Amino acid sequence: MEQQDGISNGSSAGPTRRNRSTSCRSGHYLNGRVVGRDAIAACRSHYRACDGRYHQQAGRAGHRDKRPATLCNVSTGRPPRTRRTATGERRAAYDPETLLEVAARVFTERGYDGTSMEHLAAAAGITKSSIYHHVPGKEALLRAALDRALDALFAVCDEPQSTTGAAIDRLEHVIRRSVEILDEELPYVTLLLRVRGNSDTEQDALERRRTFDRLVTKLVAEAAQDEDLAPEIDPGLTTRLVFGMINSITEWYHPGRGVTVHELADAVVALALRHKQA
Repeated sequence: MEQQDGISNGSSAGPTRRNRSTSCRSGHYLNGRVVGRDAIAACRSHYRACDGRYHQQAGRAGHRDKRPATLCNVSTGRPPRTRRTATGERRAAYDPETLLEVAARVFTERGYDGTSMEHLAAAAGITKSSIYHHVPGKEALLRAALDRALDALFAVCDEPQSTTGAAIDRLEHVIRRSVEILDEELPYVTLLLRVRGNSDTEQDALERRRTFDRLVTKLVAEAAQDEDLAPEIDPGLTTRLVFGMINSITEWYHPGRGVTVHELADAVVALALRHKQA
């Protein structure tokens, strides 16, 4: 819910109503709470990061969102804003989108258990409190990053080319689009392939991935029944081998360097469906 309440700039214009931001000797009022000047500065930063939109919030200093532990829905399509640090250095002002990408990369490099909020803040070049303006903790970042990869994969299964036509053609579309999703969401897909089920969030992600694999296995079985794939090969084994090949791409692929994503998808399809009947 958007709010129109402003933030006091500390001028001598005098206090306004207590349910709005108000000046006082010890600090400011924010949504009926007295908070210090640091919190007000952070609130201004949160306001800018959310493209001028306030969210209905509750908790300490009014910065804990009532919504579930997810990122703010911010996507402006504008170049990243910059901010000036205490030393005068210009740095990117991180929004939830860029913060999520940084978190995915740090989780992949250090492992989720080996990553602290200090590590995330250092990688993003911001303070821990700035991260807490977007999420309640690192597990929310992990869940959002894993969901980003999984949601993209499941969206492929709902595309018309995946739901209509011969099974072999639907399978080819799913394989091709899976390669393209890897290219589009590389940090998040790479992270998904690193999880081992050490937390509830990771276990949920692994179960969703198994559900996706079962959908692909069903397509493989239908294509084999239509004699468009070798019927003597177990469909589950075929699925594991095909996606083992696709998943290995994350180990060496760099978007924009060398092979294009379309060439890569063509090669994977040609190898995966080499038993496809002419």
